[in-house]
Amino acid sequence: MYYRLAVQRFFDHFSTSSMILNILLLFFPVVSAEFDFKDLKWQPDLITKESILQNNGKLTVEPLFEGMTQLAFVTPWNPRGFMLARKRAARLTYISPVWFRVHPLFDTDQELSDVGIYGKKDINPDFIRALRKSNPDIKIVPRFYFDEFKSAILKEFVVKEALAQKVGQTLANFCHKHGFDGLVIDLYSTFVDVIANSEFRLDALETIEHIGKVIRKNELTAILSFPAVVNVIEEENGSPKSVFFISSEECSGLVAAYYHLQLWTYTDALKGSRKYVNDEFIYHNLHHCGFSPKLMIGINFYGIELNLKGATTITAKRFLQVLKGEDSVFKFNEESKEHMLLFERNKSTIIFPTLTTLEHRIALAKKFNASISIWDYGPGLDYFTNLV
Repeated sequence: MYYRLAVQRFFDHFSTSSMILNILLLFFPVVSAEFDFKDLKWQPDLITKESILQNNGKLTVEPLFEGMTQLAFVTPWNPRGFMLARKRAARLTYISPVWFRVHPLFDTDQELSDVGIYGKKDINPDFIRALRKSNPDIKIVPRFYFDEFKSAILKEFVVKEALAQKVGQTLANFCHKHGFDGLVIDLYSTFVDVIANSEFRLDALETIEHIGKVIRKNELTAILSFPAVVNVIEEENGSPKSVFFISSEECSGLVAAYYHLQLWTYTDALKGSRKYVNDEFIYHNLHHCGFSPKLMIGINFYGIELNLKGATTITAKRFLQVLKGEDSVFKFNEESKEHMLLFERNKSTIIFPTLTTLEHRIALAKKFNASISIWDYGPGLDYFTNLV
């Protein structure tokens, strides 16, 4: 939810920033990702209510996709992800516990001097040891979410290169102290106001790059977590057009500064909608960033329940509960390439990942030499991990 609000703040700036309009409102027509859906193992008709209920807990020894780089987030609010990560550690390239929040620190003159880190008490050494025992090559890269940076503080931050260098070093020192292999930087929701401000935009992007470069200079893996850089708006006639958050050149700068650029391609960040989140949506994001092998396609293991009151995220527990009901109808949406569960009694629709949808997204990533990231490992069905 927080990133949708941040992105909306970004577009609120359009009315006062013609520069951003000129740079970012660049449209291109829909083009085909040229992916042959019939090549999938898990065809839509193989995924039924009965097959899900019978097989969702069964784990296979060999994955469907070999050699794919994958990052899995694990969150305290979906603790099942930690258990599943222990079981599947041998398959994971990176694991990112969502433990830390980064906040500003001030000197005696109330000037921004460095950052502090909340969440040290959440570090779970037993979990880390278990992962490394199962997979000595796994990389522990916790997520660091930037928080409590007010607009005035950010404007001070992004114009001082030395401060960016210091913050990067502070994060690197923290990782070395606690035995982490690197980190995932999540700061877009905090930085959105300065990125959208024509006066500070370039400084903000350069600051993000500086932080990544410092972390990598310390021989740590730096991954930048970022919204989908291409999203969709509808014209007055209802036809879709693409809108860019950052230019291709700016995207290239971020890609160069980090080991991976992890994109939130499981949702349209403008509206939180999944209407246009399909293969072409993912293709456009990869294309805009030059099909770099550093890109990570974001896929979701959680679901969404839609009703007259709005949308809420759900876990497998809720999905299976509705799936068992005789008055629920399970069908495949050809446009979005997703299965949908219609719950007539509640007048709601559930969109939950299936083997078909996930295989399709992973195959698309592999086709264009991208990696995948999973948000997050806890709320899905266990057998999702059979794919990769």
